[in-house]
Amino acid sequence: MMKENHNSLQKIIYYVYGFLVLWEWLRPLDEVTDTGNLSIFLYFIALSYLLSYFSVPFVVSFSAKVLLIAYFIHDLFFDGGFFSQEWISAFFSDIVTNFFYMMNADWWEMTNSFRSLLFFVLLWLLAYLMEYWIVQLKKILLFLLMTITYLAVLDTFTPYDSDQAIVRMVVFGFIILGLLKLDRLKEQESLFVHKKLWMKWLVPLITVTVLTTTVGYFAPKAAPVWPDPIPFLTGNGEAGGGVKRIGYGTNDSTLGGPFIGDDTVVFTVETANREYWRVETKDVYTGKGWESEEPNFVTETDEKNVSIPLVEQGFQGAPAVAKFDMNIGYSHITYPVQLQSVETDYEIVYDINLSTQKISTKRSGELFPVDSYSVVYTDPRYILEDLKASSIEYPEEVLRYTQLPEDLPERVGELAQEIILPHANRYDQVKAVENYFRLNGFEYDTTNVAVPGKNDDYVDQFLFETKIGYCDNFSTSMIVLLRSAGIPARWVKGYTGGEYLETTTNNTRMYEVKNENAHSWVEVYFTGIGWVPFEPTKGFTNPYDFTTNQEKDETAIPAGAAPEDKPETPEEDLLAEEELGKDAGSTFSVDITVKDVMIFVIVLLIIGVILYFTRNKWMPIYVLKRYGKFRNGQSFEKSYFILIKLLRSYGIKKKDHQTLREYAAYVDSFFYTKDMRKLTVKLEGIQYRKNHSLEDKDIKQLQKLWENLIKRIAS
Repeated sequence: MMKENHNSLQKIIYYVYGFLVLWEWLRPLDEVTDTGNLSIFLYFIALSYLLSYFSVPFVVSFSAKVLLIAYFIHDLFFDGGFFSQEWISAFFSDIVTNFFYMMNADWWEMTNSFRSLLFFVLLWLLAYLMEYWIVQLKKILLFLLMTITYLAVLDTFTPYDSDQAIVRMVVFGFIILGLLKLDRLKEQESLFVHKKLWMKWLVPLITVTVLTTTVGYFAPKAAPVWPDPIPFLTGNGEAGGGVKRIGYGTNDSTLGGPFIGDDTVVFTVETANREYWRVETKDVYTGKGWESEEPNFVTETDEKNVSIPLVEQGFQGAPAVAKFDMNIGYSHITYPVQLQSVETDYEIVYDINLSTQKISTKRSGELFPVDSYSVVYTDPRYILEDLKASSIEYPEEVLRYTQLPEDLPERVGELAQEIILPHANRYDQVKAVENYFRLNGFEYDTTNVAVPGKNDDYVDQFLFETKIGYCDNFSTSMIVLLRSAGIPARWVKGYTGGEYLETTTNNTRMYEVKNENAHSWVEVYFTGIGWVPFEPTKGFTNPYDFTTNQEKDETAIPAGAAPEDKPETPEEDLLAEEELGKDAGSTFSVDITVKDVMIFVIVLLIIGVILYFTRNKWMPIYVLKRYGKFRNGQSFEKSYFILIKLLRSYGIKKKDHQTLREYAAYVDSFFYTKDMRKLTVKLEGIQYRKNHSLEDKDIKQLQKLWENLIKRIAS
């Protein structure tokens, strides 16, 4: 009874450790991605381990997990009762739609509900692998190294601070490694682990692990040899070449060249959403950098209600508030997209430059820096159906955002046509340009960045010669390519979301934005919607949502339209499809791109990894089917040595000095059987007689013994 209690306690510890590892994997997602409601994924992992611990039958366990996934997805994304037919039909329709998106490699168009479903399936697989490796194989070193590597990468390349998480994983991991070693010794040496022996092993293990980790954590450490590999950056500064210091500047007439990082804090902001923080836009590309048209100021004296007049506002979104505390005294407002109003304690006059969208703050006719203010804005949700259906007819005032220098090299325009030609609507064309930089060998770098010569065009040099640069190179090049295709686009300067500090009691988050968060990106105009942000810079992610509108009534008829009225297909879309030789109603594309090949290779790698880590489960089954039927002594001999190979992969290796009989005794002591010795005796008899004939009763007996050992390996 005491032995069973110890085994049960160790098993509980293993399952708890598996849960903690997956928790550490999930914890950073709340900060570095837009993933929310992480608690539901933890509930699912906990349920998976509970069902596994109590050895619940497969059918019951599988059904319980499926029901829990369905419940969470219904609760998050669908209306109506859980047992209503409406949401179930909508969910299956959603799965079919997303399946077609996957077939077409339209990964960004997949709905959040389907992404959540895939994430649940991934966690299901990870929970199984963790349980199999820890509880069954009693090995954890690989998962421990993977977890520490994962946390270290996040700590290096994202705002997430992994210091405490790495310490936790090292402490827990070494303790579990020690307990697993005890378990393996117990099985190999047939030890009886009583309470005193268990405590003699556990207490020194915990003491040494905690002591060494504590000393390592608090010991003095050398400064880092390498600089931060991923600073969030921009390329602005004074005109001319040379090394510049990163941060917000007003002169962008000459871009290019390296810069020095700067971790000076610009402001802290409290907000519910991670945003890009805008300062201004620029519209005139000169071939060397950016300039603006003559300023067109609108003055607002009501400090409680300041808004930027936009050309059109057809976006959808939710109201939101952001509170700024400025550390650097800039006399302008930093704000998110779709600004509605600004609130401050000062009596301020706001000068809004309609040409650049920059909001300057003045007092008594002079520029006046405001140290704190709040902005009310709409956090946009861009609907893919609306973007794809957007007209290519643009208002007159937007056409200035198609300006290009007369001496722009022709190959830039030729490249733009080559990129957008396979795509029939404006949104897909813009996405193709955005993705072009990620798929064609461009590199993100802040030091080895060229400065255009006197006769060089900034974009042409980046696209066709260097292919190395930072955000200014990527964003400017995307805009020039779009404008070459007649698509209005503008250059936006500001800051990325910053570094996460903490979550407040109001469920908002505090972010710290530094000079090294200075950034530039792209806004593209869509008729009926307005300016939409895009992010071409390699290594950066667009913080805004692009989703399908599932709750929109697709059968609704616009006011004044007859039921049979259908929107006309833009002429350019039809021409593009004809040039590709496509049918206008075709759903699938036969073009194989570099992205498709990469995805295919990644899928193959994932399948290969899964097969490798589960080989001790499926390989015995395959061997049983392939070699389990002996016809004579020769086929039995072959199957015998196949069994030895399986035992070696299982961890029971034959030593060089061991005879077959000694090895068979070792195998039988491991499994508490006599099967291997009986097989070995029969094998030696066949080899010595050199007679490969076997009687039917011998064949059946040998098959039974052989199958018993195969099944023990598989279990």
